[in-house]
Amino acid sequence: LVKIDGHGDQVVQLAWDPSSTSRLATVTGEKDKTMRVWDVRSPSKPAVQMPLDTEYLNMAWSPDGAYLGVTSANIDSHAAPNDKDYVTVLDIRKNKLQTMKFPYQVEEFCFSPNSRYLILTTEHGTLELHRFLGSSSSTAPVSSKSSSHVRSVQAHTGNCYCLRVDPANRYMAVGSKDSLISIWEMDDLLCRRCLGCHSTAVRSLSFSPCGGMLASASYDSVIDISEVSTGKQLHAMDVGCIVAQVAWQKREGSRLLAFVRDAKKESDRDRYAKKFIRIMAVPEPSSRR
Repeated sequence: LVKIDGHGDQVVQLAWDPSSTSRLATVTGEKDKTMRVWDVRSPSKPAVQMPLDTEYLNMAWSPDGAYLGVTSANIDSHAAPNDKDYVTVLDIRKNKLQTMKFPYQVEEFCFSPNSRYLILTTEHGTLELHRFLGSSSSTAPVSSKSSSHVRSVQAHTGNCYCLRVDPANRYMAVGSKDSLISIWEMDDLLCRRCLGCHSTAVRSLSFSPCGGMLASASYDSVIDISEVSTGKQLHAMDVGCIVAQVAWQKREGSRLLAFVRDAKKESDRDRYAKKFIRIMAVPEPSSRR
């Protein structure tokens, strides 16, 4: 096992580089506000360290491992009204930052499979596709009104809180405040089906390693498992607590699913007395339908 020290505050986000088994990125809280990339084989010092202007919201790697992005809300009271949210991208090879600013709240984002585009979900229920311009020689924020904007798609009637791309880069799932999950084809951004398995806002999604199943959680105690190709519900598992996040183990053929309790929804006594991270085995689909 490896222990990584050297953070100036608590770690609030971490993500493995999809192109490497040894590179791990972390972002720290408000006292430190720093993005670091670690080689876990030599964890005494970060390979890359970059301070951030504001606190994190989400973090994502590009599939090729060349870029690492974070989203953060603009907390500057003197900023222009159209500068509501930022996506800041670190070019790992050049150790340079590029910042894009947006007039809306960015809920979550990811890179396209070819690492050339950013896909954003917003407070208005839209999917926004932006051409990623790569590392820029200027450190000034790039306006979202520039030519980088490619397409806007109305995906849901409420905030799109979460999105995930399947391991084969064929489908993208979007979870919304309207309690629905939409499944999109990555090639053309066309919606193929919607899943209506929840009664409250969808807050977390995770594809199985083969991409055939989708786990989802909302503001209740039920984790839903659905078949991606048909939208059929395979399992509705009541775990007895409010779930904040789900994550499928990435090993091929794995049926292990980790989930995190929402500690903010528990009493102080429960918050410290109960474990917040659990791992469960997803049952095989029943043959009787």
